[in-house]
Order: sequence, then structure tokens, then C-alpha cells
Amino acid sequence: MRKRIVTLLAVVAVVAMLVGCLTAFVGCGKDAGSITVWGPEAQQETLKTMVAKFKEANPDITLDIKVGVCGENDAYSNVSKDPDAAADVFAFANDQLVNFLTVGALAKVGGQFETDVRNNNGAAAVGFAEFNGSLYGYPYSADNTYFVYYNKSVVSAEQVKDLDTIIAACKTGNKKIAWEVGNGWYDAAWFFAFGGRYNVEYTEDFQEKSVTTTFAAESVGKPASEAMRKLYDAGLDTTFVNSPVDNVVSRLSNTGDIAVAITGSWNADTIKAGLDDNYAVAELPKVNNKQIAPFVGGKLYGVNATSKHLTEAHKLAAFLAGKEMQQLRFEKHNIIPCNKELANSTEVAADPIAQVIAKESVYGVAQMFVPQKFWDPMKGYAQWVVSDSYSDQGTAVQDHLNILNDQIGDRIEPIDEADRTIDAWYLTGGMNEWSTTVFLAENKMTKGADNKWTITKEFTLENDEDGNPKPIEFKAILHYGDDEMTMLTYGGYKWADGDNQKITESGTYTITFDPESKEYTITKQ
Repeated sequence: MRKRIVTLLAVVAVVAMLVGCLTAFVGCGKDAGSITVWGPEAQQETLKTMVAKFKEANPDITLDIKVGVCGENDAYSNVSKDPDAAADVFAFANDQLVNFLTVGALAKVGGQFETDVRNNNGAAAVGFAEFNGSLYGYPYSADNTYFVYYNKSVVSAEQVKDLDTIIAACKTGNKKIAWEVGNGWYDAAWFFAFGGRYNVEYTEDFQEKSVTTTFAAESVGKPASEAMRKLYDAGLDTTFVNSPVDNVVSRLSNTGDIAVAITGSWNADTIKAGLDDNYAVAELPKVNNKQIAPFVGGKLYGVNATSKHLTEAHKLAAFLAGKEMQQLRFEKHNIIPCNKELANSTEVAADPIAQVIAKESVYGVAQMFVPQKFWDPMKGYAQWVVSDSYSDQGTAVQDHLNILNDQIGDRIEPIDEADRTIDAWYLTGGMNEWSTTVFLAENKMTKGADNKWTITKEFTLENDEDGNPKPIEFKAILHYGDDEMTMLTYGGYKWADGDNQKITESGTYTITFDPESKEYTITKQ
């Protein structure tokens, strides 16, 4: 979920936000004749419209439905105070799911509700609602991530691909980069770029059993720190604006002093208005030839397990997360749908932000099962890196990295390249929504005597709105041995170099991939 630094200047805003949530918490509790739904303040009018549509579609439900204010990122802190007094239905960011389970505040989704969620939404979004194979939420987006907004009159589409060229272009144009450092949600991306990973094991009652990370490894922490430090070295307050980006997005405009900002879809309307024809978006850049990799998460509706009206609450949550309401949320708030039909629609597919998020989702790190002690240690370490007290001497950096790692969990070392065990090459792509959870028999390739990998697979193309078949893109992905150490230290997989491949006609194909030459041979049966 998005994390913010609370500065003295932001205290009033934060207090106002909390009062809004607490007002909902105190005044909108459950009673015998009503159900309550909580949602973020910016979407209140839309949520009221959705509730009106729900009542119209369900005239048999005569309960009063109250609408209260509580942001997705604040849901757990409010619900956990007293689940019995909290809303029957609430929106939340997916990384809070386990926390809700620890306090018994999430009802399991089953029956036709579960079938509909699994059938109608993308695999990643469904995964955000799962724990140990059970479903605990109704996903309505898989776009909770961040990327680059930029002024294309200052930074070109080629320059925006690399941090060094972004910095150079901003200096030439006398403009600034807004990139929040000292916010664990954003800071983790620098570590992920160099292979940093974490792993959490849970007990049967959802408590953390063990936490391990590779953030302090020499091959991860030091290069991540040096990469982050590039922003500080670019010139604090002259080229680099280290501030909560939500507070400065209005300065990313044709008349403002910011040309590049790292933030998410929630700021799209403000930035579009400021940049007009110079508005552009892109993936996070590379740094030192490594792809900066963001957290990628989603938003869901949960049903409070203590609700006096569980049947009605499930119906409301399912409706609010359904196709029609995802469409409305996209139109009103630019929230990218996770409904498969909508996500593949011409309108959504053509949306620049949807395209960027789809690309980042391939290499981003799923924001799931984040260690409880993660955000503050990550924030504190990053604040040190962009401070005057930072020292690039190896010992100083390593000491701070060790503290970071000890605050989060136990340290382990990444596996050497030579020690990695290759399981097999697989295929992933448009046929399974680019899921990295692709290690199934139907996608596994067979190794031949020539060290090439082959699979025979049926592809069924869907038609676009004009009745033309939509090509299916795919790529080979390497899966390493499935022991926990390998999965943690290397994410368990590696994408093949080179471009995506395309199937343009339905049929059965034999596909051969040569890891050495990076070439594919595609033959239709």
C-alpha cells in the first residue's frame, strides 16, 4: 500500500484524514437495520452512485445502506480497533489482507461469489485476494503501483528510459525530478532492482513465523544505495525534489519547475491538466543497467466477518467490485480495471497508464505478505542514503544495511549464478495474463538433445470489437529450482531476453526456444 512520511507541515492534513476515518468509524457502525460501506474520500460521490445502482438492482434488499469515509490504506488501522463497530464492507489495499485475518475481520468468499471472482478477474488480482488457497476479498483493481510521468518537451521518450539521462535532461532544461525517498513503498524498488527479496512464513493463526531477506547482501544493498544516491548527487532542491509527490504534482506542468514525477494513477488528472499536449507516462527507468522494479498491488472490497447481514454484505461487495462498477471507476477516477473483459477492451488497452502498468507487472514485485516490520526500517535507511551523513565507504553502508535487515528479519545471501538449479523454461503471455505463476505442466517446455526447449500448445484468439482476432503475445521464462532459498533470492524465475513473440491465428503450435541464440521457432500444426 502507499506509505507517506508525516512531516510537521503535513500534520493538519493527516489529522483531517484520520478524523474523517474516525467519524466513519464512530458514526457508521453496524446496526440491525442497516449495513455500512467504507471507501476513500475522493471516491465518495462515485460510491454513493454505486450504492444507488445496487439498490436499484436489488429491490428485495430493504436494509438502509450507509456510506462512510475511510481510505483503502487506512482500513486496517480503523477496522482492527473494533471489528464489531466497523463497516460491514470496506475497501482495502491487498497487503493488509493477512493483518485483517489476524483480527478475524475478513469473511471468506465462497460459493457463486468465489466462482465469479475467479472467472471474471485477472490472475494477479485474484492472487491478491488469496491466502493459503482461500479467497478473502473482491478485487476491483490491480494497478496499485507507481511509474514515471514526464514533460515530453523536456525529457524525450528515449531519455526517460534511464535515470542518468533523465537527470541530464532535467539539468539541461533547468527542471526538477520529484521522487520520494524515505517512503518504504517507493524505496523498496531500488533494492528489488538488484535482486533484493523478502520471504514471510506464517503460523496457522496467521502470525509471522519467520522473515528472511537479502537486502543486506553485498550484491544487493550497496549497489541499490549507490543508485538511490544518484538522486541526491543530482542536486537536492535544484534537480531532485524529495517530498511526498502527492503534495507537489501541480508543479509538474508546462509552467512549473518539475519535469518528471514518480507517482501512481491517482494523480493522472492533475498532471494531465498541467501538461496538456506535453503529458507522457513511462515505466520506471533503468539504473546502472538494472530495471528499477516497483511494488505492484491491488485494491479489494472485504466483508467484515462480524457483520449482522453477511449475505447482503457479500452481495454489495460483489456488486461494487463487479464489471459495471469497475468501468465506472475507470471513467471517473482512472482506476484500471482487473475484470478480464474490461482489461482487454479497446478503451482500457489504449490507455497509456494501463499499458505502463501491464509492462511493470511483468517484473514488478507483488505486494503480498509484506513483513510487519518493513516500512519504517526501509524508510529510515533510505532517509540516511539521501542525507549529508551518508558515507559511501563500504563499512558504513554495510553497517546500516545490517541494521536495516535485522529490523526486518533474518539475513540470507543470494545464490551464486553457478549454484542455481534450472528447472525448465516455460511460456507465459496473453494466454495467462503474463502471470509469473506459470509453472504448470501445460506451460512447461521440454529440453532436447540440442539444448533447445520445445512445447506444443493450443492457442485460442479472441475477437476485438470489430470482429478481428486479437494476437496473443508470449515469451519464454526460466524457472529455477523450487526450493525456498532459490525462490526467495532470485524470485524463482528470469525472463528471456528479446522481444515478445506473437500468435496471430488460432490453432495448435509447436514452439521451440533456444536460450543461447534467444531465437524462437514457431510452427503451426
